[in-house]
Amino acid sequence: MTIAFARTSAEVTTLIRLCKAESVILGGVRQIELAEYPEPLALFNIGGQFRLIEDTCTHGFASLSQGDLEGDVIFCPLHGGAFNTATGEPVEYPCTVAVKTFRVWREGDDIVTDLSTGPQPEAEIAGRPDNGER
Repeated sequence: MTIAFARTSAEVTTLIRLCKAESVILGGVRQIELAEYPEPLALFNIGGQFRLIEDTCTHGFASLSQGDLEGDVIFCPLHGGAFNTATGEPVEYPCTVAVKTFRVWREGDDIVTDLSTGPQPEAEIAGRPDNGER
């Protein structure tokens, strides 16, 4: 489900509902496929903070959501390389190219994104992005 909202009168952002927050267990990961994005995504619940990255390892064609999550780090099930889920940066060889990260936050019972890329700013981890218009 997508929802449009305006931050300013000239700007409209489309929110994409990923899933219900309760469907991603604490310390868990869920693969997400969206019509709005060409690649599968991986949604993590790390200590109650949600993170969203591209699901495909940049080293080998493998689903990161099938790997092992240790703290903030997801290990690829194919060759054991690893990525930081907050920044997308590789932290374990043989991975050397970062995966894309996306802004994600809780909106009521739902986890949503606008598919903006980049590391998750601290102000956005616990809730809606801080855009100065609350």
